[in-house]
Amino acid sequence: MIATIVASAVLCEAAVVGVIAYVVYLRKRKKLARCYQAKGEVVDIKQHDGDGEGGPTIHPVIRFRAQTGQDVVFESKYGRSNWKVKKGDPLNILVDRAHPDDAEVVAFMAQWGLPLVLAIASAGSLVFAPLIYVFVKH
Repeated sequence: MIATIVASAVLCEAAVVGVIAYVVYLRKRKKLARCYQAKGEVVDIKQHDGDGEGGPTIHPVIRFRAQTGQDVVFESKYGRSNWKVKKGDPLNILVDRAHPDDAEVVAFMAQWGLPLVLAIASAGSLVFAPLIYVFVKH
């Protein structure tokens, strides 16, 4: 009985996280379709407390000129603890035509990290639900 309940709960979690991963993926794909690639320049470096494993994460502050001619400065939402970026470095960025202040650094994990992690979590739950059922039952 417990095995059935636990396995069912894990399957429900897999379905919910899978749907969330798909929605996040679709939203990101839609946003990227509105974006154009541009060059930005690192004007500052911000450090944010990390998760304890890799130390603080580095988030560059980037300046670029939008297609409208407006100068935009933004802090990258994407950060890494081992990022060797410094002031004056050029970075490729993706700029949302409708919202130039919602730009982001061109990097696989910056664009696809969240939907990928959610999809992996969902797939892992799909794999482990039957195993939980089999091994908890006996």
